Amino acid sequence: MNTRSHGKTAESPEEDNSGGQINATSAEDNNPTYEEAMNSPEVVNWIEAIEEERESLERHDAWQLQELPKGIKPLKCRGVLNKKINAVDGTTRYKARLVAKGFTQRRGIDYNEVYTPVSSFETIRLLTAIATEKNWFIDQFDVKSAYLHGTLNETIYMEQPECFKKPGEENLFCKLKKSIYGLKQSGRCWNKFLNKQLHEIGFQRNPIDPSIYEVELEEGRIILSIYVDDIFAISENQAARNKCRELLNSSFEVKYLGPISHMLGVSFKKSEDGSMTLSQSNYIEELLQRFRLQDAKGISTPMETNLDLSVRKNGNSNERFPYRELIGGLSYLSQRTRPDIAYAVGILSRYCDKYTRKHWEAGKRVLRYLKSTKDFGITYRSTGKPLIAFSDATVKDITWGEGEKSDHTSLRSPWTFGIFDQILPRLHSCPANLACPSVCFKYSGAIISKEHREDSQSGNTPFDSEREIAGQIVFR
Repeated sequence: MNTRSHGKTAESPEEDNSGGQINATSAEDNNPTYEEAMNSPEVVNWIEAIEEERESLERHDAWQLQELPKGIKPLKCRGVLNKKINAVDGTTRYKARLVAKGFTQRRGIDYNEVYTPVSSFETIRLLTAIATEKNWFIDQFDVKSAYLHGTLNETIYMEQPECFKKPGEENLFCKLKKSIYGLKQSGRCWNKFLNKQLHEIGFQRNPIDPSIYEVELEEGRIILSIYVDDIFAISENQAARNKCRELLNSSFEVKYLGPISHMLGVSFKKSEDGSMTLSQSNYIEELLQRFRLQDAKGISTPMETNLDLSVRKNGNSNERFPYRELIGGLSYLSQRTRPDIAYAVGILSRYCDKYTRKHWEAGKRVLRYLKSTKDFGITYRSTGKPLIAFSDATVKDITWGEGEKSDHTSLRSPWTFGIFDQILPRLHSCPANLACPSVCFKYSGAIISKEHREDSQSGNTPFDSEREIAGQIVFR
């Protein structure tokens, strides 16, 4: 199978520790074309995947074949093949998906609203902390062909897929009934269906985070976090855990993936003592290979002390290095499981518009640090004490891009894991005493104690000031 390279490659080679030259490269592509799949040794697997997709479309009654009305321009479609390798056990899964070319849709005619809420990883982290503290069960579910559950409100015609055409009906067109993948409104249609079904089986949507659903049953309490078609569930006990599977399967076809082990590129590992560690060693390996630093020497710190990265107005900027790509990968890590590099990444990200070799070297140093600490992560342990949200706002002189210094407020909090202006740009201009509780409320609203929620909704807040809020949010 041919592989294709994605992403920008460094035009200017950079020396590695052995004197060789390196370029930024991408990971192997596991998305063959139809022709490549049919000529590959895995052709049987791909045919089975295509047939499975055909059956799914028919089962969900995705469209109706009709003649094309005059004046209507149909959408085109294409098949997407994907080979997924399980990060846990190494098994390979072959998937085929029919995708509409939604980029040709016209707003106001083919679609209107497209927004759909998804869970942030901060929410996933918070739920993990709560479940670990209370010794709850954490499970993962995947909704099969999720988008095909959504019903379209707009009238959209699409050309028939070549491999799905029926004899004698080749000249007809598909009048779409369901929100197939690729349409701009598909995610919203699916979320509306999901919200309706969850409400029917008793779940209530969280008023602060719309991706969180909660239900209190006789068996126990269940909390769900939704990320498109992935469902992260925590259950109070085994009875509630079993009831959760029963309720979800009563609404749509759900695949139970077992206790959480890998989600959204993050590995979840539970130890015998009940602690849970979140890490991204596989992603770090991908970054090292992409930037050809897999053989580089590790280092013990992510950034040099007293490092001067300021760029003078008349300084030369070398844009031939894949600096932005590197910072993007490091930022993804720092905001998920590696808060230890958040400060270094926050500083380096200020120079994405104008960077030089010294910035590129500083970025590579962070990668070398990750190489020597790739198994590091965030570990949650039960303490037997209430979880208290707290934050600390400080003011410090920071050197900016053109050499000037400015007073800058940063926020260090167990809920944000990063620099204030990097993680929370919308709160950049807020006073510290307002920003801190805002952060705490944003990431704790889903699990804040029921008594405090009821008091807050009735206007009887248990806190006297913003500062007190920041220090006294307690989860019961």
